[in-house]
Amino acid sequence: MSLVFDQATHSYERDGVRLPSVTQVLKSVGIIDPEKYAPGAAARGTAVHLACQYLDEGDLDESTIAPELMGYLTAYRKFLADTGWKWIGIEHRLAHKTLNYAGTIDRISVDLVLDIKSGQPEAWHRLQSAAYLAMLENPMGRTRYGLYLGPRGTYGLTEYPRQEFARDWAVFQSALNIYNWRGKNNGNATGSNT
Repeated sequence: MSLVFDQATHSYERDGVRLPSVTQVLKSVGIIDPEKYAPGAAARGTAVHLACQYLDEGDLDESTIAPELMGYLTAYRKFLADTGWKWIGIEHRLAHKTLNYAGTIDRISVDLVLDIKSGQPEAWHRLQSAAYLAMLENPMGRTRYGLYLGPRGTYGLTEYPRQEFARDWAVFQSALNIYNWRGKNNGNATGSNT
């Protein structure tokens, strides 16, 4: 099975079939409200992710980093120095084998998955991380974390306990079921006999 990611449309396709992303599913059912985020927050998040990716891959040219992003990069460096965590997957794109959704896991190590954020902690982050973890071959052997990078060079790290995975995963699956139901019914909650 071949997974293709289109950067321009931020969409995933597997074997010619378009798959919803984890965030697309959560937005579609109202768990993520894009209206509550400041203009430019998504672009900043993308830029921070790229800088951290280039750093991890050894390809970072700091002269290309906008000054307003340097604090986030400093925070990420501090996090790496404090934890010593090593990655076996960086910005790893996957699709769930049977449930037909896709996403990009920010970082994977042998015993954890990490989601990097440049904003404040949100309740839906744990659902996102559960959906990411469920795409892996051995999800139960890993712990989920949210890493919150700050603009002033500080970071926060949130662990989502393993015993809460089943609950978070069930909520995401409910959202995915609603997303799929809407797709099959063209968003018409009353069906086709109206």
